[in-house]
Amino acid sequence: MAVYAKPSWRLVGQVIADVATVGVSVGSYLAGRATYTAIWDLTNPLSGTASTLSSLQGKLSEAAAKAGQIPAVGESLRAPLADMANQVGTVISQIGDQVGLIQRVAGLAGLAVFLVPLVVWWLMWLPARVRFARESKAATKMLAAGVGLDLFALRGLAHLPLRTLSRVASDPVAAWRDGDQKVISALGRKELDRLGVKAPKGL
Repeated sequence: MAVYAKPSWRLVGQVIADVATVGVSVGSYLAGRATYTAIWDLTNPLSGTASTLSSLQGKLSEAAAKAGQIPAVGESLRAPLADMANQVGTVISQIGDQVGLIQRVAGLAGLAVFLVPLVVWWLMWLPARVRFARESKAATKMLAAGVGLDLFALRGLAHLPLRTLSRVASDPVAAWRDGDQKVISALGRKELDRLGVKAPKGL
């Protein structure tokens, strides 16, 4: 199965499209990675704040424990310190929830930036390459089986641009009907060129 057309402008187009596909794939990955990193970095200040508050909570808890050991007034001193430690813990928990949310958004946004342009491009590029490979294989198989240029000339009448047909003959359909071998050969070869298939010697 031919992956590329014979040396021609179509081959140049295929190579450019393949290079562009690699570029889009790498570019999409880098853009998705950059988006993910940029959003994820928004959690750094929050994580720093949570770390500072966690240290403060530990000190408050330690102070509450020591205050509770003071005779007579220990419980009255311990209670407000312990309450402050619990409130700081609540804030730390809320910050943790915000960090988790931002991290999930970072993952989804990065994935979307990576996949959307990649999928759109591949939906345009891949079917064309598969279609070419199938048509090229079928044409090569038919030529190998001895099919002449008549069939490809007929196909060329249906698929070649009008400006190309007009350069072959003023009335290519009539010429094909009349069996004009010169016109049939020209149409067949141009259709094979369009398919990216090299005409075998002798045709």
